Amino acid sequence: MHESRRLTRLPDESLREGLVNATQEQIISAVLSESGLSFDQANDKTRSFDIVMTRHMIHYLLSVNADRSFESIRYVFMKDHATVVHSRNVVEDMIDTNHEFKLKIIKIATKIKNSHEEKMSDYR
Repeated sequence: MHESRRLTRLPDESLREGLVNATQEQIISAVLSESGLSFDQANDKTRSFDIVMTRHMIHYLLSVNADRSFESIRYVFMKDHATVVHSRNVVEDMIDTNHEFKLKIIKIATKIKNSHEEKMSDYR
């Protein structure tokens, strides 16, 4: 049985619009920049906590956009859609229980929002 699609909770809802409008590449780049990993390192099959959490954060931030299905997000790291659902749930739980992690997510989401707003101002 599949879990129904629910709206991904954000620690600061004012960041939602910036994430919804951001491209997949902007989101991935911001998370990788914050984690200090390359895409190839994040895609490594290892179960290292830092690598797994980086993938979880990417899945989580991509899931904010209702136009992105779990099925489409799974292709970023060639995982199944249940992994994307699990990633979202793990990050939401970490946000609820780990203040430092919550601040990290807010920092990344703010960076994505600001990056998107800068791009949009270039077109005006």
